[in-house]
Amino acid sequence: MALSIDRIDLSELTPTEVEQLSKLLDERPCLRGREGFEVPLPDPIFHLLLRVVDSMRRRQVIVLLPENETLTTKSAAELLGVSRPHLVGLLKDGKIPYHMVGSHRRVRLSDVRAYQSVRDRQRREALGRLFDQISDDGLYDETGGIEDNVGDD
Repeated sequence: MALSIDRIDLSELTPTEVEQLSKLLDERPCLRGREGFEVPLPDPIFHLLLRVVDSMRRRQVIVLLPENETLTTKSAAELLGVSRPHLVGLLKDGKIPYHMVGSHRRVRLSDVRAYQSVRDRQRREALGRLFDQISDDGLYDETGGIEDNVGDD
């Protein structure tokens, strides 16, 4: 199954409507059935709704996909913020599992997200090591900034 997105154009909502939604979420809304029975929104749904409304306020695009969604290499590359040729290299190197549909590569969203998680963790660890090295070498002063004499010889 290739990427299939049901698009809902949230730009049709006015800023006033978005602000009303936001204010409603300041309280803890609940769902009400036809018979008047009320159920508080479960935490995961409430927090998702908060994120959606915040994104709407910032006029950002919102896309909801199931974890088992199959992506094209173009879509997967866009999600990772890399070029399609770079993604294909990751696939060929076995960094992200893929399968073929005819002559086209397809990847599962869950596999792309797993790779993204590992990549982001490795980046944070590398930055931590770099900071430790800079600190150990005395290049970071006590006021929290790089010393002015860096690069002066």
